[in-house]
Amino acid sequence: MAMVSEFLGQLTLAYGGEPEPRCPTVVPVKDFDPTHDAARIDAAIKTKGVDEQTIIDILTRRSCQQRREIAFEYERMAKKDLSSALKGALSGSLEALMLGLMKSTAQFDASELRASMKGLGTDEEVLIEMVCSRSEEELMEIKKEYREMFKKEVEKDIAGDTSGNLAKLLLALVQTRRDEPSNVVDYQKIDEDARSLYEAGVKRKGTDVTTWISIMSQRSVPHLQKVFERYKRYSPYDIKESIKKEVKGDLEKSFLTLGTSNQRDACGERVGPVHPSVSLVFSV
Repeated sequence: MAMVSEFLGQLTLAYGGEPEPRCPTVVPVKDFDPTHDAARIDAAIKTKGVDEQTIIDILTRRSCQQRREIAFEYERMAKKDLSSALKGALSGSLEALMLGLMKSTAQFDASELRASMKGLGTDEEVLIEMVCSRSEEELMEIKKEYREMFKKEVEKDIAGDTSGNLAKLLLALVQTRRDEPSNVVDYQKIDEDARSLYEAGVKRKGTDVTTWISIMSQRSVPHLQKVFERYKRYSPYDIKESIKKEVKGDLEKSFLTLGTSNQRDACGERVGPVHPSVSLVFSV
Protein backbone atom coordinates (compact mmCIF):
# COMPACT_ATOMS: atom_id res chain seq x y z
CA MET A 1 0.00 0.00 0.00
CA ALA A 2 2.95 2.31 0.69
CA MET A 3 4.04 2.03 -2.94
CA VAL A 4 0.56 2.98 -4.16
CA SER A 5 0.62 6.04 -1.88
CA GLU A 6 4.03 6.92 -3.33
CA PHE A 7 2.60 6.60 -6.85
CA LEU A 8 -0.35 8.85 -6.01
CA GLY A 9 2.00 11.37 -4.47
CA GLN A 10 3.95 11.58 -7.70
CA LEU A 11 0.78 12.39 -9.63
CA THR A 12 -0.42 15.09 -7.19
CA LEU A 13 2.77 16.96 -6.32
CA ALA A 14 2.45 20.58 -5.23
CA TYR A 15 4.70 22.55 -7.55
CA GLY A 16 6.68 24.76 -5.16
CA GLY A 17 3.56 26.22 -3.60
CA GLU A 18 2.18 27.25 -6.97
CA PRO A 19 -1.37 26.30 -8.00
CA GLU A 20 -1.49 22.71 -9.21
CA PRO A 21 -1.42 22.60 -13.03
CA ARG A 22 -4.77 21.90 -14.69
CA CYS A 23 -3.24 20.27 -17.76
CA PRO A 24 -1.67 16.79 -17.70
CA THR A 25 1.73 17.02 -16.03
CA VAL A 26 3.22 13.86 -17.56
CA VAL A 27 4.56 14.77 -20.98
CA PRO A 28 7.05 13.02 -23.29
CA VAL A 29 10.40 12.92 -21.50
CA LYS A 30 13.38 14.49 -23.27
CA ASP A 31 16.34 12.31 -24.32
CA PHE A 32 14.06 9.29 -24.18
CA ASP A 33 15.78 5.91 -24.54
CA PRO A 34 13.25 3.04 -24.61
CA THR A 35 15.98 0.39 -24.69
CA HIS A 36 17.55 1.77 -21.50
CA ASP A 37 14.16 2.03 -19.78
CA ALA A 38 13.25 -1.52 -20.81
CA ALA A 39 16.55 -2.81 -19.41
CA ARG A 40 16.00 -0.99 -16.10
CA ILE A 41 12.48 -2.42 -15.78
CA ASP A 42 13.78 -5.91 -16.59
CA ALA A 43 16.42 -5.59 -13.88
CA ALA A 44 13.82 -4.23 -11.42
CA ILE A 45 11.51 -7.20 -12.03
CA LYS A 46 14.38 -9.69 -11.61
CA THR A 47 15.60 -8.07 -8.37
CA LYS A 48 14.87 -10.13 -5.27
CA GLY A 49 11.64 -8.75 -3.84
CA VAL A 50 11.10 -6.65 -7.00
CA ASP A 51 12.33 -3.06 -7.23
CA GLU A 52 8.87 -1.50 -7.36
CA GLN A 53 10.16 2.06 -7.02
CA THR A 54 12.12 1.89 -10.28
CA ILE A 55 9.07 0.55 -12.12
CA ILE A 56 6.96 3.39 -10.72
CA ASP A 57 9.58 6.03 -11.51
CA ILE A 58 9.80 4.98 -15.15
CA LEU A 59 6.21 4.20 -16.09
CA THR A 60 4.66 7.22 -14.35
CA ARG A 61 7.11 9.62 -15.97
CA ARG A 62 6.68 8.50 -19.58
CA SER A 63 3.91 9.43 -22.00
CA CYS A 64 1.52 6.81 -23.32
CA GLN A 65 3.41 6.56 -26.61
CA GLN A 66 6.73 6.24 -24.80
CA ARG A 67 5.35 3.44 -22.63
CA ARG A 68 4.36 1.60 -25.82
CA GLU A 69 7.92 1.94 -27.12
CA ILE A 70 9.29 0.63 -23.83
CA ALA A 71 6.94 -2.36 -24.05
CA PHE A 72 8.13 -3.08 -27.59
CA GLU A 73 11.79 -2.94 -26.56
CA TYR A 74 11.13 -5.05 -23.47
CA GLU A 75 9.48 -7.80 -25.51
CA ARG A 76 12.35 -7.74 -27.99
CA MET A 77 14.88 -7.93 -25.17
CA ALA A 78 13.24 -10.27 -22.66
CA LYS A 79 11.22 -12.36 -25.14
CA LYS A 80 8.08 -11.83 -23.09
CA ASP A 81 5.20 -9.36 -22.92
CA LEU A 82 5.79 -6.49 -20.47
CA SER A 83 2.24 -6.52 -19.14
CA SER A 84 2.54 -10.24 -18.37
CA ALA A 85 5.87 -9.64 -16.65
CA LEU A 86 4.41 -6.83 -14.53
CA LYS A 87 1.42 -8.99 -13.63
CA GLY A 88 3.75 -11.73 -12.41
CA ALA A 89 5.96 -9.36 -10.43
CA LEU A 90 3.41 -7.05 -8.81
CA SER A 91 0.18 -7.50 -6.91
CA GLY A 92 -2.85 -5.65 -5.58
CA SER A 93 -3.52 -2.01 -6.38
CA LEU A 94 -0.03 -1.36 -7.69
CA GLU A 95 -0.41 -4.19 -10.20
CA ALA A 96 -3.76 -2.79 -11.37
CA LEU A 97 -2.32 0.70 -11.77
CA MET A 98 0.77 -0.38 -13.71
CA LEU A 99 -1.25 -2.66 -16.00
CA GLY A 100 -3.67 0.19 -16.60
CA LEU A 101 -0.80 2.43 -17.67
CA MET A 102 0.26 -0.11 -20.27
CA LYS A 103 -3.09 0.07 -22.08
CA SER A 104 -4.32 2.64 -24.54
CA THR A 105 -7.25 4.77 -23.40
CA ALA A 106 -9.67 2.73 -25.53
CA GLN A 107 -8.28 -0.57 -24.24
CA PHE A 108 -8.58 0.62 -20.66
CA ASP A 109 -12.16 1.78 -21.20
CA ALA A 110 -13.07 -1.51 -22.87
CA SER A 111 -11.60 -3.41 -19.92
CA GLU A 112 -13.54 -1.26 -17.45
CA LEU A 113 -16.74 -1.80 -19.41
CA ARG A 114 -16.22 -5.55 -19.42
CA ALA A 115 -15.43 -5.62 -15.70
CA SER A 116 -18.57 -3.61 -14.92
CA MET A 117 -20.75 -6.27 -16.58
CA LYS A 118 -18.81 -9.46 -15.87
CA GLY A 119 -20.13 -11.94 -13.31
CA LEU A 120 -23.05 -11.44 -10.95
CA GLY A 121 -24.47 -7.94 -10.82
CA THR A 122 -23.61 -4.85 -12.81
CA ASP A 123 -21.58 -1.83 -11.73
CA GLU A 124 -23.92 0.77 -13.18
CA GLU A 125 -21.75 3.67 -12.03
CA VAL A 126 -18.80 2.55 -14.14
CA LEU A 127 -21.04 1.55 -17.04
CA ILE A 128 -22.70 4.98 -17.09
CA GLU A 129 -19.35 6.78 -16.84
CA MET A 130 -17.80 4.79 -19.67
CA VAL A 131 -20.70 5.24 -22.09
CA CYS A 132 -22.14 8.65 -21.22
CA SER A 133 -18.89 10.60 -20.93
CA ARG A 134 -17.23 9.44 -24.16
CA SER A 135 -17.37 11.13 -27.56
CA GLU A 136 -18.54 9.41 -30.75
CA GLU A 137 -14.96 8.78 -31.85
CA GLU A 138 -13.99 7.40 -28.44
CA LEU A 139 -17.01 5.08 -28.34
CA MET A 140 -16.18 3.71 -31.77
CA GLU A 141 -12.62 2.95 -30.64
CA ILE A 142 -13.89 1.35 -27.43
CA LYS A 143 -16.29 -0.87 -29.39
CA LYS A 144 -13.47 -1.96 -31.67
CA GLU A 145 -11.14 -2.79 -28.77
CA TYR A 146 -13.94 -4.53 -26.87
CA ARG A 147 -14.60 -6.78 -29.88
CA GLU A 148 -10.90 -7.58 -30.31
CA MET A 149 -10.18 -8.16 -26.63
CA PHE A 150 -13.26 -10.15 -25.58
CA LYS A 151 -14.69 -11.50 -28.86
CA LYS A 152 -18.03 -9.97 -27.95
CA GLU A 153 -20.15 -7.03 -29.04
CA VAL A 154 -20.51 -4.38 -26.37
CA GLU A 155 -24.11 -3.65 -27.45
CA LYS A 156 -25.16 -7.23 -26.71
CA ASP A 157 -23.50 -7.21 -23.30
CA ILE A 158 -25.14 -3.91 -22.34
CA ALA A 159 -28.53 -5.17 -23.51
CA GLY A 160 -28.10 -8.30 -21.40
CA ASP A 161 -27.05 -6.44 -18.25
CA THR A 162 -29.41 -3.46 -18.22
CA SER A 163 -33.11 -2.88 -18.69
CA GLY A 164 -35.76 -0.22 -19.09
CA ASN A 165 -34.95 3.38 -19.92
CA LEU A 166 -31.33 3.05 -18.85
CA ALA A 167 -30.82 0.29 -21.42
CA LYS A 168 -32.53 2.39 -24.11
CA LEU A 169 -30.26 5.36 -23.40
CA LEU A 170 -26.99 3.41 -23.22
CA LEU A 171 -27.77 1.42 -26.35
CA ALA A 172 -28.72 4.59 -28.23
CA LEU A 173 -25.35 6.08 -27.27
CA VAL A 174 -23.17 3.07 -28.19
CA GLN A 175 -24.83 2.91 -31.61
CA THR A 176 -22.94 6.18 -32.25
CA ARG A 177 -25.58 7.91 -34.31
CA ARG A 178 -25.07 11.48 -33.16
CA ASP A 179 -25.42 14.25 -35.72
CA GLU A 180 -22.11 15.49 -37.10
CA PRO A 181 -21.09 18.89 -35.68
CA SER A 182 -21.74 21.65 -38.19
CA ASN A 183 -20.28 25.10 -38.69
CA VAL A 184 -23.80 26.29 -39.46
CA VAL A 185 -25.79 27.00 -36.30
CA ASP A 186 -29.41 25.86 -36.69
CA TYR A 187 -31.14 28.24 -34.31
CA GLN A 188 -34.59 26.91 -35.17
CA LYS A 189 -33.63 23.34 -34.28
CA ILE A 190 -31.93 24.54 -31.10
CA ASP A 191 -35.11 26.29 -30.06
CA GLU A 192 -37.28 23.28 -30.99
CA ASP A 193 -35.12 20.89 -28.99
CA ALA A 194 -35.02 23.18 -25.96
CA ARG A 195 -38.79 23.53 -26.06
CA SER A 196 -39.25 19.78 -26.55
CA LEU A 197 -37.13 19.01 -23.48
CA TYR A 198 -39.16 21.47 -21.45
CA GLU A 199 -42.52 20.19 -22.68
CA ALA A 200 -41.44 16.55 -22.17
CA GLY A 201 -40.37 17.26 -18.60
CA VAL A 202 -40.97 20.23 -16.34
CA LYS A 203 -44.08 21.48 -18.14
CA ARG A 204 -46.04 18.22 -17.86
CA LYS A 205 -46.98 15.77 -15.16
CA GLY A 206 -44.66 12.81 -15.57
CA THR A 207 -41.69 12.74 -17.92
CA ASP A 208 -41.60 11.77 -21.58
CA VAL A 209 -38.26 9.97 -21.21
CA THR A 210 -38.26 8.82 -24.84
CA THR A 211 -38.02 12.43 -26.06
CA TRP A 212 -35.18 13.15 -23.64
CA ILE A 213 -33.27 10.04 -24.74
CA SER A 214 -33.75 10.87 -28.41
CA ILE A 215 -32.41 14.41 -28.11
CA MET A 216 -29.58 13.63 -25.67
CA SER A 217 -28.28 10.67 -27.70
CA GLN A 218 -28.68 11.97 -31.26
CA ARG A 219 -27.72 15.63 -31.25
CA SER A 220 -24.11 16.76 -31.62
CA VAL A 221 -22.34 18.01 -28.50
CA PRO A 222 -22.00 21.65 -29.69
CA HIS A 223 -25.70 21.63 -30.57
CA LEU A 224 -26.66 20.24 -27.15
CA GLN A 225 -24.62 22.89 -25.37
CA LYS A 226 -26.61 25.58 -27.17
CA VAL A 227 -29.86 23.70 -26.46
CA PHE A 228 -29.10 23.71 -22.73
CA GLU A 229 -28.51 27.46 -22.84
CA ARG A 230 -31.73 28.04 -24.77
CA TYR A 231 -33.59 25.75 -22.35
CA LYS A 232 -33.33 28.46 -19.68
CA ARG A 233 -35.66 30.63 -21.77
CA TYR A 234 -38.47 28.10 -21.28
CA SER A 235 -37.84 26.53 -17.89
CA PRO A 236 -37.51 28.16 -14.46
CA TYR A 237 -34.75 25.59 -13.82
CA ASP A 238 -31.51 24.97 -15.66
CA ILE A 239 -30.93 21.59 -17.34
CA LYS A 240 -29.17 20.07 -14.32
CA GLU A 241 -31.94 21.09 -11.92
CA SER A 242 -34.58 19.81 -14.35
CA ILE A 243 -32.88 16.41 -14.65
CA LYS A 244 -32.82 16.06 -10.87
CA LYS A 245 -36.51 16.91 -10.67
CA GLU A 246 -37.65 14.70 -13.53
CA VAL A 247 -35.72 11.42 -13.20
CA LYS A 248 -34.02 9.47 -10.41
CA GLY A 249 -31.44 6.76 -9.91
CA ASP A 250 -29.24 5.53 -12.75
CA LEU A 251 -31.13 7.48 -15.39
CA GLU A 252 -30.55 10.69 -13.44
CA LYS A 253 -26.81 9.91 -13.22
CA SER A 254 -26.72 9.19 -16.95
CA PHE A 255 -28.41 12.43 -18.00
CA LEU A 256 -26.27 14.46 -15.58
CA THR A 257 -23.11 12.87 -17.02
CA LEU A 258 -24.27 13.64 -20.56
CA GLY A 259 -25.03 17.20 -19.53
CA THR A 260 -21.51 17.92 -18.28
CA SER A 261 -18.90 15.38 -19.39
CA ASN A 262 -18.55 16.43 -23.04
CA GLN A 263 -17.53 19.93 -22.08
CA ARG A 264 -13.78 20.59 -22.40
CA ASP A 265 -11.51 22.97 -20.57
CA ALA A 266 -8.67 25.05 -22.03
CA CYS A 267 -6.37 22.03 -21.96
CA GLY A 268 -8.77 19.86 -23.92
CA GLU A 269 -9.66 17.81 -20.84
CA ARG A 270 -13.19 16.69 -19.96
CA VAL A 271 -15.17 18.79 -17.52
CA GLY A 272 -17.50 16.73 -15.39
CA PRO A 273 -17.63 13.45 -13.51
CA VAL A 274 -14.91 10.93 -14.18
CA HIS A 275 -14.72 7.55 -12.46
CA PRO A 276 -11.72 7.51 -10.05
CA SER A 277 -9.91 4.67 -11.81
CA VAL A 278 -10.10 6.45 -15.17
CA SER A 279 -9.10 9.81 -13.71
CA LEU A 280 -6.10 8.25 -12.01
CA VAL A 281 -4.72 6.27 -14.90
CA PHE A 282 -5.35 8.69 -17.74
CA SER A 283 -4.20 11.86 -16.08
CA VAL A 284 -0.76 10.58 -17.13
